[in-house]
Amino acid sequence: MGGAVGPALAAAVSNAGGLGTLALWGADVDTLRRQVRETQALTSKPFAVNLNLEFPQEERLEVCLREGVPIISFFWREPSALVERVKKSWRRSSSYGEYSQGGSPSCGVRC
Repeated sequence: MGGAVGPALAAAVSNAGGLGTLALWGADVDTLRRQVRETQALTSKPFAVNLNLEFPQEERLEVCLREGVPIISFFWREPSALVERVKKSWRRSSSYGEYSQGGSPSCGVRC
C-alpha cells in the first residue's frame, strides 16, 4: 500500500490530523525531492518519509534532510548510524531546534 501513497494523500492525512507518510525508500532522488516538495506545498503539517534499511538509503536520507522533511522513519535494520546523521543535521538547523532538545517522535530515540 505504501507505494500507492503520493503527496496528495499524505498531505490530506496530515491536514486531517494524522501522520501522512510517503514510502519513498525505492524512489530515485529526483522523484523523492519532487514528492517531498509537492507534499510541502499541500500541507503545513508534519509528514514523514519512510526509508527501508534493507537497501542503501544514504542518498535519500540526505535529500530528506536538505528538503526539510520533518519526520523520517526507518525500518528493517538497525538505524543508529543514520539516526546520528539526522540528529546532527537537526541540531545544526534552527528550523528543527525543537528536535535538538530532549526526545523526539521523529527519530525514535532521545535526540
